Amino acid sequence: MKYPVRVFLLSLFSFLAPTADGQAIFTGSGDWLDALLWDTGVVPPDGSTAIVNGDAQITQNTVSTQNANPSRVEIGSGIGETGTLTVSGGTLSGAHGGANGGIYVGLIGGTGTLIVDQGATYRSQGAGMRIVIGDDSGGTGTISVAGALQNYKILEIVNGTLKMLPTGQNNLFNSNDPSFIAANGTLAYVIDGPNVGSLKRSNTTGLNLTIDPAANLLITLGGTFAINDFWVLMNYTSLTGQFAQGTSFTNLQGYTFDIDYGASANDVVTLTLVSDAQRPKIDELSATPPAISSGQTTTIEWTASNFDTLTLDPGENDVTAAGNFPVMPATTTTYRLSAVLGAVTVTRDVTVVVDELPEINSFGATENVIAPGDSTTLSWIVSGADSVTITPAPGAVNEVDSTSVSPGTNTTYTLTATNDTGSVMADLSVTVDAIAAAIIHCWDPSGPDQSSGALLDSVGGKNFDMTGGDLLNDLTSPGTSLTTAMSRTNLDANTGGDNGLGFSRTATTYELWVQMGVLDNRSQVLFETGGSSDGSCLLVNSNGIRFMHSVAGANTIDIEAPLTLVDPADFIHIMASVDGNAGHVDLYLRGTSGGVGTASGDGTIGAPNGRASIFTWSGFAGGIAGALGGVGMEVPAETTTFKGTIGMFKIYDRPFSSTEVDDAYLRIGDAIIPIFFDIEARGNELVLTWESIAGMSYNLTSSTDLAADPSSWDLVEGDIPATPTTNTKVIQRPGDSVRFYRVEEFPLPPVEVFEEHFDGANAGTLPTDWTAGFDPADTLMNTSWELGDPSVTGPLTAFSGAHCVGTNLLANYGLSSNTWLRTPAINLSTATGATLTFQQWIDMDDFDDLDRGTVRVLDAATLAELAVIEGVLTGLGALDWDEFSADLPAETLGKIVLLEFQFVSDGDDIFDASGWYIDDVAVTTPAP
Repeated sequence: MKYPVRVFLLSLFSFLAPTADGQAIFTGSGDWLDALLWDTGVVPPDGSTAIVNGDAQITQNTVSTQNANPSRVEIGSGIGETGTLTVSGGTLSGAHGGANGGIYVGLIGGTGTLIVDQGATYRSQGAGMRIVIGDDSGGTGTISVAGALQNYKILEIVNGTLKMLPTGQNNLFNSNDPSFIAANGTLAYVIDGPNVGSLKRSNTTGLNLTIDPAANLLITLGGTFAINDFWVLMNYTSLTGQFAQGTSFTNLQGYTFDIDYGASANDVVTLTLVSDAQRPKIDELSATPPAISSGQTTTIEWTASNFDTLTLDPGENDVTAAGNFPVMPATTTTYRLSAVLGAVTVTRDVTVVVDELPEINSFGATENVIAPGDSTTLSWIVSGADSVTITPAPGAVNEVDSTSVSPGTNTTYTLTATNDTGSVMADLSVTVDAIAAAIIHCWDPSGPDQSSGALLDSVGGKNFDMTGGDLLNDLTSPGTSLTTAMSRTNLDANTGGDNGLGFSRTATTYELWVQMGVLDNRSQVLFETGGSSDGSCLLVNSNGIRFMHSVAGANTIDIEAPLTLVDPADFIHIMASVDGNAGHVDLYLRGTSGGVGTASGDGTIGAPNGRASIFTWSGFAGGIAGALGGVGMEVPAETTTFKGTIGMFKIYDRPFSSTEVDDAYLRIGDAIIPIFFDIEARGNELVLTWESIAGMSYNLTSSTDLAADPSSWDLVEGDIPATPTTNTKVIQRPGDSVRFYRVEEFPLPPVEVFEEHFDGANAGTLPTDWTAGFDPADTLMNTSWELGDPSVTGPLTAFSGAHCVGTNLLANYGLSSNTWLRTPAINLSTATGATLTFQQWIDMDDFDDLDRGTVRVLDAATLAELAVIEGVLTGLGALDWDEFSADLPAETLGKIVLLEFQFVSDGDDIFDASGWYIDDVAVTTPAP
């Protein structure tokens, strides 16, 4: 492979790309990573200024590490300019480092909007970095936070609004830098029942805020709440001033609140709902009868109070002096009653059903998973029913109502709504599960939207920001149901996951599923939470799993469960049950390949204060920020990062018993899904019946010793195909007085519908029915797909066997090429899903992705394009073969198709490379 000096192209790069002193402007609408939407033609790199004067979308990490972000992001910058940035995915996006850096929303006469969706993160990280909303030069801005706004240093609301939605987090302030809300600034909260956005410091120095007396606080209430409910709006280090509303105010909804600003130092701002006297009230609204036939009349009735006017729509009927109103709709109609008091309007709806079945508008529960003895509230809205019942309880109910239930076991509640036309039903399941109900945080790498850049919390919303993360899919774990795990790209680097805030609980249980890497006598960090005062950690070395805790900078608990009896071949289950009231910790570990270990300890237990991390200590390579449960700023000798993988991490709201620890293990470990299995004796025969699932296969084994290792049991019959929903097997009755039988379930392997290793044809000849050719625009035809030994210019060997296919096996690829390679016809006419895999070795000029490979699916009969599986495959200097795998899109299923590998190169004669090599192409479909 040749690597000549690229003087001309490097000069061109320095002209096009924004530098540390340059800027790039985004216009139009589309993806932040679309270079064509930036005026420089390059996505803004580290050290630059990025200006969004269009509609930009961020759906994934914009960089692989946080310090590669622009230093300054401006949204809506310049007189008359408008910019919107919507962040809907990823955690490694925002601004990092640099003087005068940060995120500026609406400036110099522009209008800017930043939207951070739930599950996404946008950051301003680095010394002196600001998040600024609006300015004194006519710039106005709005930031709406449903996800995480990582505002580490300074917040300035100059001329605009910071809106914290119920799931929003802006809780990482960690410096003495001053923040302020100016006279034209608004801090807004949208509150949903008990849920309120988090605006907090992350340590003892963060969030030093000054509020101008004219600044505004905007509160919008929703969900379920009551008088005297309160919410913490912010947690600060220092606070000067207060909002224009003073210590008591009535919002636009007519709710009156008291505000307690705290002691001005190291305290919280608390909002309490004290009255709804300024709101009109509609206590009841109904239709009698709720369902009618066309031409009949029904009466809308209500109970209302504290209003100036009442209006019933449709029709704008003034019913201020009435308590009911007759209507005769021709079709099903929803009527809205509006009660107005001053500037506040309250509405309520009722639907009259005409010659139709009733409508179940909603049927839900406040908690779908509860612990035994706990309760949940069922609520429902039904329209057009003569009768409504809920079984098994509470029986007959009103059309619109709620009730508290406390089922003893898993229960499905069925709501039935009936009128003269018929009945409709809806089901709602409530799970009674003490362990599931206790989960407050769950990091499952197999969950939706997980990536190498973040480990998302599906329960509590406290995400780990991964540096150097590596999301491992298609994991094989013989002893567990785990299929995905989080590892690290560089096991020698001080990288891992940082949570920003810690877990300040004195009564809790930590559960981890881990695969061990290389262990020695050094302590590797699995998890830690806390700071130099109070902290907890879980460490591992070749001797065991270690739990440590510190209080006031002094170690109080240090216990270790031995690994000597645990087989590390598969995942190991770790649980640490912490009982702060009793000052006691139990540590349990169990290997899914065998072996257990335990340890217990007593001592004072405090609430860990500070940050939390997995794989490493807080702050990554920036130094030890926490005690790791040790003493002060000290850590156990030779502490290092964890070299293995984490398959699951959960935190619970209470300590667990040993029985619950075993139960938690069985939910993921071996026997997580018990199979219904029945044996019936019929004379000299035994009839074995078990539950079976399509796509599974079964082994039937037997032993006279129940305690024997299951792997040593006798095989009665193996590879028994499923016959859903049950399998039945008749065998001869054994002569033993006692014999045990066991059914093992495992998935059928996928069916291979196409396979090619390129070793059945002679060098220089493509396999049967494979074809190659050129696009009509390729008049030079100087790059050809060839079969043979690739060792001349590409990889040293084929991936398997002696041969592969590649572009110009005896030379580098040519200029201005557009050449394709197509498979024989592949029959997917009955496939409900399909997966393509192949091995590839790539060495291409990756400048602007102009030299690239594309994988397409074509209709075998017409050669029409059905789908593009991968549009750009490129990269310089492959070190080894790499596997490509992708599911075929739905539009390719049910058809007979060809796969096409297309290679394109530009006319650059300064740089050339080896090309694209392919081996071991396969298409599989799921087992029937």
